[in-house]
Amino acid sequence: MKKLTAAEYEPEVHYVNYVPVETDWVWGPRTIEDFELILVVMAGFEYSETGGDPVKLEEGDVLCIPPGTEHVFRSRRIFPDHPPVMSCIHLEMTRGSFLYGEYRLASPLPLVTRTGRNSVIHELFKRCDAVYNRVSPNRETLLQAIAWEILLHLEEFHKGGTARLSLRMQKMLRYIQQHVHEPVTRLDLAREFSISPEHVNALFKKELNSTPTQEIHRAKIFRAYTCLTCDGLSVKETAEKMGFCDEFYFSKVFRRHIGQPPSRVRPRPAS
Repeated sequence: MKKLTAAEYEPEVHYVNYVPVETDWVWGPRTIEDFELILVVMAGFEYSETGGDPVKLEEGDVLCIPPGTEHVFRSRRIFPDHPPVMSCIHLEMTRGSFLYGEYRLASPLPLVTRTGRNSVIHELFKRCDAVYNRVSPNRETLLQAIAWEILLHLEEFHKGGTARLSLRMQKMLRYIQQHVHEPVTRLDLAREFSISPEHVNALFKKELNSTPTQEIHRAKIFRAYTCLTCDGLSVKETAEKMGFCDEFYFSKVFRRHIGQPPSRVRPRPAS
């Protein structure tokens, strides 16, 4: 039986998604036949193996569920106006089945890798979803390359660790989420936290490799998804509710974060 190092992975991707989900959705108890990588895009989620204690997952955490492990995975709402958002990738690390003993890993993947909401990991999961959902002659090759890059990044985090978000950054992100319907800017953050606008930019660059505007848009767009799918609002109504004065600019930002225009999002049928 071959034992694979990370450098020898040739991932076969079976399924990918990137979606907001309902609060208190429960997957399981279940077992899966391949590996599943789950990125927590927006908190919160919880994982527990049968007979084990639950593990609460934070934004930026990547959960690796191994094949054949009975478990429960559930969503939980932390902020009233923000649905939990996740991205998952089902895959084998090479041709064959890990579950049926056709290969093994030289080093087991950690159950949870805390990436600190690393923007590279986020973009890789989002790109994987975009490639999975389009028709292309190079689709399988691209999926393999993206999945391999994700796995290599996770190995780097596992070996070297990652800095946690500072308390001030956590408070700034919470402020953004609590004022998601308002036209929040970096100037508002600067005033609220008694620092200069330039310092705000520097903190977002250092801790999130992002900008205040990108994080504000991110929070608004995931709330907008709920407005479109659950609240039955039109694209125009949603743009206005989320503080966008231009419907076309809203659509551009929405597509950048979700991977499709808001006009393609359909309301969920009433239960």
